[in-house]
Amino acid sequence: MEKAAYAVHYLQGAAAAWWESYKILIPTDELITWTVFKEGFRSTHIPDGLMELKRKEFLNLKQGDMPFMDFLNRLNYLVRYAPEEITTETRKVKLCRDRLNPETEYALSAHEIHSIKSLVDKALRVESSGKKVMKERK
Repeated sequence: MEKAAYAVHYLQGAAAAWWESYKILIPTDELITWTVFKEGFRSTHIPDGLMELKRKEFLNLKQGDMPFMDFLNRLNYLVRYAPEEITTETRKVKLCRDRLNPETEYALSAHEIHSIKSLVDKALRVESSGKKVMKERK
């Protein structure tokens, strides 16, 4: 209930009105978990079409020419629309690696990486080294 209670505190306007009517439907002895709150909120305020659009955006996201941290932040933002795609740390590492730009992926190909922390560290080092090389070539 803590996370749900925290979120409820910030609801305003139509969302606050929705909450007041929604909580009446839940038996008083039933705990309102974050999952219950989130599912209720999404089903009322976020159309299925938008959820699917964002899910597809997540599934198609590639680093391209984005700086690594911008890519990672976008990936972390969009994963909320497809949480079933990242159920373990291993899956998150694989999914992230598979979407890196070719230069970064090549530079990391000799490394075994088992955690997001390690992937972030190595990708940032590769990116920094690449910038130094480009600067010296100019």
